[in-house]
Amino acid sequence: MALFAHRRPLHPHSRPTKQVLPDIKHTMADLYRERHLSKKLDQGLRTVRKKATTLHEHPEEANDISFQIKRMLPAQGYLTERMARLRAKAHQIRNGHIARLDETRQAFAKLPTSAKKKASAELATAYNQMVGIDTRLERLDKAVAENENRIRELTTKAREYTAKYDHRRLVEALKDAEKLQHHNSKLIKIIELTENKLSAIAKKIVKEVKQIEK
Repeated sequence: MALFAHRRPLHPHSRPTKQVLPDIKHTMADLYRERHLSKKLDQGLRTVRKKATTLHEHPEEANDISFQIKRMLPAQGYLTERMARLRAKAHQIRNGHIARLDETRQAFAKLPTSAKKKASAELATAYNQMVGIDTRLERLDKAVAENENRIRELTTKAREYTAKYDHRRLVEALKDAEKLQHHNSKLIKIIELTENKLSAIAKKIVKEVKQIEK
């Protein structure tokens, strides 16, 4: 979806850049909330889908069903919009860790040859790990974005089916959207754990290089 913040791949030879980093603990807490927001959207779709199963018995609830579906669309749904912003913030903090690692390379010229060799090897290993993890995160984010697009298509169709009182297609569309959103919740949990792993690697290598500099 348009709100989705795509991630850029890491490059081990990028130039060091100075930047103000967001608070790490606060950002990780946001990632934790992102997963709960996704689960809340799970529940919302499930609730609407169950209500839709009785539309043929209670046609007067069509407007309410349509309104609830509309609130969950990315264009107006605060849940999906907020999740996109949180993913963008996660991308920012990861770039901050990379910038810190780049800055440590400038200190290598002052180190003894043996220490420099050790630090270089550790930094190279960390970069390789981080590039691999970041590549995985890009794949996960792409999957989440594709699912979000499909969910929006399905919920848009669901509103059309509601207006036509097409009970069968309405329930099918909501059921498919619910399955995709449930899968997204699982992907977001994996993203959260992977982000934490990447952050831990970055902080570990920075700490080790600083120890060598002493």
